[in-house]
Amino acid sequence: MAANYHRSTAGLVGLSALALTALWGPAALAAERSLVVRGAGSGHGVGLSQWGAYGYARHGADYRTILRHYYTGTTLGTVPASRPVRVLLAGNRTEITVTGASAASPATSPATATGRRHPAGTRAGSALRLDPGTTYIARRASQSTLLVRDGAGHAIGTWAAPIRLIGPAPLVLRGAAIGGSRDRAYRGALELAPGHHGGVNAVNVVGVDDYLRGVVALESSSSWPAAALEAQAVASRTFALTGGVAGMSGFTLYADTRSQAYGGLRAERASTDRAVQATRGQVVTYGGHPVVTYYFDTSGGQTENVENVFTGASAAPWLRGVSDPYDSLSPLHRWGPVRIGFRAVQARLAGLVRGSFTGIEVTRRGVSPRIVEAVIVGSGGRRTVSGAQLCQRLGLQDRWAYFSVRDPSGSEHALPDAGRRPAASPAAGAAGPGGGEAAPADSADSSSPSSFDAAANPGGPAAAPPAMDPSGGTASSRRR
Repeated sequence: MAANYHRSTAGLVGLSALALTALWGPAALAAERSLVVRGAGSGHGVGLSQWGAYGYARHGADYRTILRHYYTGTTLGTVPASRPVRVLLAGNRTEITVTGASAASPATSPATATGRRHPAGTRAGSALRLDPGTTYIARRASQSTLLVRDGAGHAIGTWAAPIRLIGPAPLVLRGAAIGGSRDRAYRGALELAPGHHGGVNAVNVVGVDDYLRGVVALESSSSWPAAALEAQAVASRTFALTGGVAGMSGFTLYADTRSQAYGGLRAERASTDRAVQATRGQVVTYGGHPVVTYYFDTSGGQTENVENVFTGASAAPWLRGVSDPYDSLSPLHRWGPVRIGFRAVQARLAGLVRGSFTGIEVTRRGVSPRIVEAVIVGSGGRRTVSGAQLCQRLGLQDRWAYFSVRDPSGSEHALPDAGRRPAASPAAGAAGPGGGEAAPADSADSSSPSSFDAAANPGGPAAAPPAMDPSGGTASSRRR
């Protein structure tokens, strides 16, 4: 499963003490004090736990039951399956290369090549007919126009942007795309326009359910039970319509984990296609409106309130922490102990430690109990940081973490923790699948959904993901 705004980036928590010893040397670790971390879960902890949904499905729950559990007080509504979403595939590229296009619109100037009419450059109404067998290359000509050539370098024309390309079959975007894919085919249209920071952007304009066909298998394992995949399809559909980035011209979603992992046709699988079809057009609603549906990898047994995780987010009644009894199937249900030498901690917390690092004091935990706030203690003073800052810097899978210090003699003592819950604190050596079941090899009564014809409305106070420009930026949460 990929990691995204709706989940959390994988860090170094999977490193065992043996691996850390290999990195830093046995003498180094033996001679200095170490920070020892034990934790649970993977991701930001808000909304649907994917491994928990898998466990519910294994225990016979259907997707409606799963969604109703993780999104408190919600029901299902419907939107048109063809409602378009706009996904940035490539940003600020020097040139965009596309094959498979049969028409382009608008075409505001005649298509010419050194004074000759290009054989594909004939008009059909307001569109320009193109040859699906020809490669087309677009480069920025100005802030509002693109220069288009064919694969042989002949000029087709200078067109007003944006240019929308369509074809009789899925279009192929050549070269690298956001998310690391190359030469992938996409359903729907490709829209080309000058980027805000130079170059050219390529945006996939595609119906939301066709978009989901390229998402679900990247966000969940295609081998999982149908109910888990159907819950993922509804959560991803709703997120696509409510969790888009704000302030971006021409697109609302990224093709990577800043929004949702999206791989076009190559990512489609029969099992996930069936999940998309079985839930056609269905979205999670609260108070009569579609609402943002965060999801993530592993809860550790309890999800978290949204206001305790995302900076500036208000409490949202459908994004409350709930128990997650079947999440124990995840290999990251419990993890640790992880030992990090004080010198390595000092380096990872550079700029946050005053003087030399001496310890961490957790001052506030959420309901899960993920860290909301902590104090980094140094020889020169104390600095308060968020749980997100702390765990991101340390490279931890999740904010559900407990800290202790191991002395060179081998003795270990817990660090101050105002929110410590001894019964919930992960035990040493508890990492790995729980519940006596092996992990899979591949790693709201909604019987009468209401219908929505207007644009999806977040319909609640939860903060949407922060805006990011197409040149990159960093994912704010996980993923996820």
